[in-house]
Amino acid sequence: MTENENLVFNPLQNSDSFKKKVLKFGEGTDDEFGIYAYRKDALRTYFCYFLILITGGLAWLFFHWNSDWWIILTAELVPFENADIVLVKEFTGKTWIEKMEIWQWDIVESHISHIIFGSRYASPEAQGKQNNTEFICTFVHKKQRFAIMEEKIYSISGLSGVQSKHLKNYTIKNFETLKDREDVFGQNIIDVEVPSYAKIFIDEIISPFYVFQIGSVILWMCDEYYYYATSIVIITIVSACSTMLTIRKERSNLRKMVDRNNHCIVECKRDGIWTKLESHNIVPGDVILVPPGGTFIPADCVILTGNAIVNEGMLTGESIPVQKSPIKPSEAPYRPELFKMSTLFAGTEVLQTRSQNGECTALVARTGYETAKGQLVQSILFPKDVNHKLTSDAAQFLMILAATASIGFIYAVVLQYYNCVHAKIILTKSLDIITIVVPPALPAALSVGLVWAVRRIKKIDIFTISPARINLAGQINICLFDKTGTLTEDGLTFKGYDQLQSENGISRERKEIADTLTQCLAACHSLTRINGEIVGDPLELEMFGFTKWDFHEPECGETENFDNLETSYVQSPDANQKIHQLRQFPFTSEESRQTVVVESVSKNSGQKSLRTFIKGAPERVQKLCLPESVPQSFKTALDKYSQQGFRVIALAVKDLTMKKFKVQRAKRDDLEQDAQFIGLIVFQNKVKSVSADVIEELQEARINSVMVTGDNILTSIAVSFECGILKKTEKVIIGELSKEKVMWREVNTSTSYESFPLAKLVENEGGSFQVAMTGNVFDWLVLNRPTLLESILVKARVFARMSPENKALLVDYFEQMEYIACFCGDGANDCGALKRASVGISLSELEASVAAPFTAKCGDVSCVAALIREGRAALMTSFGMFKYMALYSMIQFCSILILYWRKTNLSDWQYLYIDLIIIDIVALTMSLSPAYKRISEIPPPKALVTAPTIFSLFIHVSTCVLFQVIVYLYTIQKPWFCSISDDFPPCTHDLSLIDYQSVINQIQLIVNPVIGTCSNEEKDEEYYPSHYATVSLFLFSQFQYIHMAFVFSVGKPYRQPIWRNLIFICALLALTLTSIFIVFTNTSYITDLFELKKEDPPLQPLPFPWEVEGGRDQDPIRIW
Repeated sequence: MTENENLVFNPLQNSDSFKKKVLKFGEGTDDEFGIYAYRKDALRTYFCYFLILITGGLAWLFFHWNSDWWIILTAELVPFENADIVLVKEFTGKTWIEKMEIWQWDIVESHISHIIFGSRYASPEAQGKQNNTEFICTFVHKKQRFAIMEEKIYSISGLSGVQSKHLKNYTIKNFETLKDREDVFGQNIIDVEVPSYAKIFIDEIISPFYVFQIGSVILWMCDEYYYYATSIVIITIVSACSTMLTIRKERSNLRKMVDRNNHCIVECKRDGIWTKLESHNIVPGDVILVPPGGTFIPADCVILTGNAIVNEGMLTGESIPVQKSPIKPSEAPYRPELFKMSTLFAGTEVLQTRSQNGECTALVARTGYETAKGQLVQSILFPKDVNHKLTSDAAQFLMILAATASIGFIYAVVLQYYNCVHAKIILTKSLDIITIVVPPALPAALSVGLVWAVRRIKKIDIFTISPARINLAGQINICLFDKTGTLTEDGLTFKGYDQLQSENGISRERKEIADTLTQCLAACHSLTRINGEIVGDPLELEMFGFTKWDFHEPECGETENFDNLETSYVQSPDANQKIHQLRQFPFTSEESRQTVVVESVSKNSGQKSLRTFIKGAPERVQKLCLPESVPQSFKTALDKYSQQGFRVIALAVKDLTMKKFKVQRAKRDDLEQDAQFIGLIVFQNKVKSVSADVIEELQEARINSVMVTGDNILTSIAVSFECGILKKTEKVIIGELSKEKVMWREVNTSTSYESFPLAKLVENEGGSFQVAMTGNVFDWLVLNRPTLLESILVKARVFARMSPENKALLVDYFEQMEYIACFCGDGANDCGALKRASVGISLSELEASVAAPFTAKCGDVSCVAALIREGRAALMTSFGMFKYMALYSMIQFCSILILYWRKTNLSDWQYLYIDLIIIDIVALTMSLSPAYKRISEIPPPKALVTAPTIFSLFIHVSTCVLFQVIVYLYTIQKPWFCSISDDFPPCTHDLSLIDYQSVINQIQLIVNPVIGTCSNEEKDEEYYPSHYATVSLFLFSQFQYIHMAFVFSVGKPYRQPIWRNLIFICALLALTLTSIFIVFTNTSYITDLFELKKEDPPLQPLPFPWEVEGGRDQDPIRIW
């Protein structure tokens, strides 16, 4: 079934009228969903309420678990304009019911038409009528509002989509506009609801697992199994309360994190007057005063005047000061992601502001959950669904057990009917079979393993917001790593410069460096001074520190004509040269470069000159330079340094002839194009000491390792060789894009592959090669060769010059290839990939990392190997526990079927000892086995329902059943055997009181039952637990449960040997000794409690009429 087909689930799905009423949003993305419009029908609703009433609430539970059916049965599928509710179904199959709201179009048109139709007009008032509709349908899904117009779904997201040159025209002008925008966009609140204890408890109790337990408890109470039923009630309440407290604590912690900077007082300009307001009252279009420092931004805002330095660590995971400047008017539609350097994101901290008139102002663009912070919180509240195969396999296996239970149910009904058992007993005993075959304690037993796994990873400083993914970590078969800060050290060591004027290579001599290169190092940066300390990117601090120049920022009034932060300046050590920053284009991953426009002033000559300094990726800077200015040795030197694992940055300069006042309005291309190449700056990024060992362990375990970085491809290849991602024994083929054509060449050789057939390449190289490619090659393959991409990804080991979007898309492709992908990173560029991967591990402890499933404090990739080891241990524990619980249920199932044949059953305390003492102790201690010290090269099973697993369980069940049958047959052939449950043979205290005719009649009835021969007086209303067969099977089977626990607690290669789990070994030993004591003790309390002893004088078997009287021994009732 395709994803599109999966969205259609209604019984009318094949009709044309139905398909017209289905709209989809975000096709091909993780946010994809389809919506269906319904109108409530009173008659249908009353019918469903009547159905709930007559079923005693069971129908309500069904509707609660299947909300789509509630809508289908209580509402009518209608066109969207007639609907009052919508059914939202995500591509994962999850469904939501949302209320439809109808808005009057002429009221909201000026506020959202830029989202639907695009920003074609200079102001909201100029929008005019865009269509003939009078109303627009809207609904809220996952805290986000959507609008339906012209059979399309649009996300209502503040001022996104307005042309940047028109943003100022969308400010609040009057009270009517304010009121309308409050209605459209709501309050600026990121509300994290902390549900009450009662709500959490009720939601937990009405889950299918607990409902089944409640039904089982009611059945056991009716069957008078009071002790066991009471114990299960206590365990259920404790389990539900534990879950309740965990959920409440996690939600409370999230709320505290959000509220920490969610509410503040802001100065807002309304009607030309600055007014102090609560931050939750601002709306898109409000103009606010950016506080001078030490406070947090309450919404996503666009800077209008002044400049700001902010810490975006909460959002990006990188605690590096970022400079923000006013937005430049253009025709490009405003998107916060595209205008990052002019957008103050909600939740980021203002470190410093400055402007000519003392006011730094910003326009509120997005509020509430539409902000970057709101989307981060939304990703936590509604995490990506994990398609865990263990869960689906468990469901399939439970269906097999349920089918087995149905056979046992039929067997019990028929057998008891023939044995003249009362109807009430038939019902309770037959239903009891279901609770035996499908054990209610199974989910709890499985969750115990995850609880212990979470505790173990916490001890190694790995934390998770999604415990279910620990089992998923055990199935990881590919690991993707960021380079800088993940595989390599965070800091960069400045090695020196190379002006490519000689063959001397890298130099650190200041005397030999050109003045232009020194000036570029001193001026081309985004450094700033906060509280007297120079702060900024570590790389820029290294570069600037090498020059020994001084950094100054102007005081208020020192700026002349420009209201910009770039009027800071640097000064040479001899104070002869001063360079003012006039305009700055900060570094971004998309542009791969940074540009500043400066005014250089010579103190001696008084000469002033305007220049553009550029630094960035060598390939990108080369394209901006005049060809004749780039030395012929450029490519050779770049390859040489890159192959040594150095990070290389190119520098360029352009002398400007334009007037100073035109600098601020000039296009970037005009300021950069036709620059002069200056030289290369070389940094060393050392590989972390543990990286190579971890990669080696992963390679030995046959887990592919891939580097995904924004760095140069040759540098990435060199680092990959150093840490072991690339094998030195195999060729490395690089894919590069040249003139819209992918060229493949072999590293360090002249061999190239212009043609693209990968199959031929594999044939020529024998499959023994590795692929490295750049981000633009990856994009080209996605667009032009998607069918071949999968074959290439299998061989790919290095991805360089990858943007954040590339990284996230690459993870998606690996996941689509049925890899269980792990992504490990530490920076802002990794956030998208961390969320997309099945197992994302963030090495950053900042708030942005909370969206990743796992966070590690160790700061290196050792956490990846540790998590895989723990994941495999947890996964095998879950597999072992599931098989053990299944085998336990089948052993008990067979015991009961044998006992039902004799119209007897286990006693209450016998059940209690098996189910509560043995099984629960095993479940609590089996999961304590620690992970093995190395990742095994043998991958764990991918599925629970496999032929080997089924065959293994079949053999174990058959063996256990065979021995139970042997014990039963051995018991009934003993000369002292008699039965008080079915009188076959009957027992008596006095052999003189024998009615041989009634005995013969009873025997004939058992051997040749006749339907309908039982009168009401003859029907038994109770079972007799005190039976020879009951005692013998109970005493024998208790050892089977203990033995099976040992069998399914295998150690290597995923867990340490069983003897390392001392608690489990002690538990098994204690259970074994206890069971032996029960077998051999003559203590009256124990024998009476477990009903192992008959009343005195002991019952005797009644001889058959054809037998010689007095020929039998009167042995004890127990067989040992």
